[in-house]
Amino acid sequence: MRSYLYLALIVFSGSTLLLNCDCNKRLCTNAFPTARFVNFDSASLHAVIVKAYTNDGKFDQLQSTTVYTNAAEAGPDTSQIGNNTLLLNFFTDYAIEIPALSKTWSIRGISSHYDKINTAACTAGMSYYLNDTLHTIAPNAMVSNLVGYIDISE
Repeated sequence: MRSYLYLALIVFSGSTLLLNCDCNKRLCTNAFPTARFVNFDSASLHAVIVKAYTNDGKFDQLQSTTVYTNAAEAGPDTSQIGNNTLLLNFFTDYAIEIPALSKTWSIRGISSHYDKINTAACTAGMSYYLNDTLHTIAPNAMVSNLVGYIDISE
């Protein structure tokens, strides 16, 4: 009788694990949020100030400030802008300032849309607020593991 109890316990545990298993599915990665500067001349992007804030939409808890440049050589306290793009992080809010234009753009609420699927083609997308306007990159197999552009235009 005791062996039947153990056997029943093993069958019950195994079936519970199988019911909660996504055995044939894999977790797809998402697009990488990237700020892309569209229609700016090179003089405007000589200095770009990126302030990172806590991800709460309030822009009141500054985490870091980084100065970027598109100059041929960056100084000791500046970083290089590559191809008019800056890689950003999920779970961080940003204020991007371009002093040459006296303009600031706010980016908040960057969230990823990744799916578990059981095929070889993953889908990826994301959403974010740019100056309080919601933008969505629809789930698409073409942006999985690639950049998700947040277009900032002059």
